Amino acid sequence: MGFFKKKEVSAEEQAKLDADKAERERLRQEKAAAREKQRAIDSAARTEKKEAKKLAEQTDLERFFGSDSGYNEQMNRIAYSVAINRIRDQLLGKDENVFATVPVEYDMAGGKEVKGVLIATDQKLVYSSNSINKEFTEIMDYKSMSSISLAADGFLKKELHVTSGREKRVFDDIKDDKHLTKLLDSVRKQIASAHSGSSTQPHAAAPQLDKYQQLEQISKLKEQGILTEAEFQVEKTKILNT
Repeated sequence: MGFFKKKEVSAEEQAKLDADKAERERLRQEKAAAREKQRAIDSAARTEKKEAKKLAEQTDLERFFGSDSGYNEQMNRIAYSVAINRIRDQLLGKDENVFATVPVEYDMAGGKEVKGVLIATDQKLVYSSNSINKEFTEIMDYKSMSSISLAADGFLKKELHVTSGREKRVFDDIKDDKHLTKLLDSVRKQIASAHSGSSTQPHAAAPQLDKYQQLEQISKLKEQGILTEAEFQVEKTKILNT
């Protein structure tokens, strides 16, 4: 029976083996430290992004629902985020002051009701649908408005009637709360101020939709099935006659 004799390693070769082993260990530790550092960087970035998002959401909540916003306002901010974000990003100026935000249903021609929000600012009253695919917005300039009034909508809800000349817009299914009261009071003051030739707050001119843009909007609504042909013709006549 034979025996394997262990190869003798010279001191120089052993030193090289030890050096290689030490280098491999150094590289392993270096890579492990780099991975740990990257994990810490990624974690800090996620935390920063989360905090920034939280701050932006709180800023939005306070801007649209007030600094005393509670659970109900938070739920409305989430539920109507599509409409609020659209108004914020497309229809409001950076420094435009929001007085009140109210979830509503817009009563369109033919009895069609579209859920969204109504927002009163220091420059205008604006509505947006809360649908991603079926976008509809309406800008109401205080100077063109003659009145805004409140009526009952069943036992617990209210509806708003906004009159501009011979045209009346109806928004219903509205919760009777402090936000509705604030919107109503603010809009009435702005209408009175606009008709008196002054403004309660200095501001730049509010963006307005011209007739061509309005016609384009209702054409999209007809294509999306929100308006029937008859309803489209009614809305088209209103726009052309204003």
